[in-house]
Amino acid sequence: MQYIPQELKIMQYIPQEDLFRFTIIGTETDIADRLHYHALCAMLQEAACLDVDHHGFGADVMDSYHACWLLLRMRVDMVKIPKWKDVIYIRTWSSGYQKVLFNREFAILDENKEEIGRATSVWIIAQQGDHRPVRPSTIPGMDVYASKEPSEQKIDKLFPLTEENRGDAHTLTRYADYSDIDRNMRLE
Repeated sequence: MQYIPQELKIMQYIPQEDLFRFTIIGTETDIADRLHYHALCAMLQEAACLDVDHHGFGADVMDSYHACWLLLRMRVDMVKIPKWKDVIYIRTWSSGYQKVLFNREFAILDENKEEIGRATSVWIIAQQGDHRPVRPSTIPGMDVYASKEPSEQKIDKLFPLTEENRGDAHTLTRYADYSDIDRNMRLE
C-alpha cells in the first residue's frame, strides 16, 4: 500500500479531540481559491454522518430499520472563508430531538483550531422508500437523544461578515431556473 502523507489526506477523524480534519482541494474552490459553500455543506454532512455512525445510528444500523437520515435545513455562518490547501476542522454534536426533528450543531475551526464558523441543522429519520417521517421512539436506543427543552449546547449566532474579514468576497444572488426545482417545488 502506498504511503499518503497526513497533510495530503482529504478527510481524517481525530478521536482524541473529537474532530474531523478536512483539507480543501482545488475542485472545492471558486476562481479566487475560496471554499464553495456547497463543498463546505458536503463536509458538514460527512462529519454528521460519521459522528452519528460513531454513536451507533449510522447508515448500516438505519438500513436494518429500512430508515435513513434526511437533512431538512442547514444554516452556516462564517467569519472567515477557507481557501485552497487550507486545513479545517469540524466538530459536531447532536443537540437532541423534539417530536421528529433532530437538531445538530457544528463548529468550524481553522488549522490553528480557532473558530471561523458555526452551523446548525435539522434532520429527520425517514422511511427509505417513501421518505415518510419515522418516530424516533421506534428505533431502539434513540430515546437518549430526546430533549425536553432547547439544548444548552445550541450555538450562538456569529457576528456578521464584515468588510474587514470579508476580503475580496462578493455577495452572490442566485435565481432558480426551472430545472433547479424538484417535483415538490423545492430548490435542488
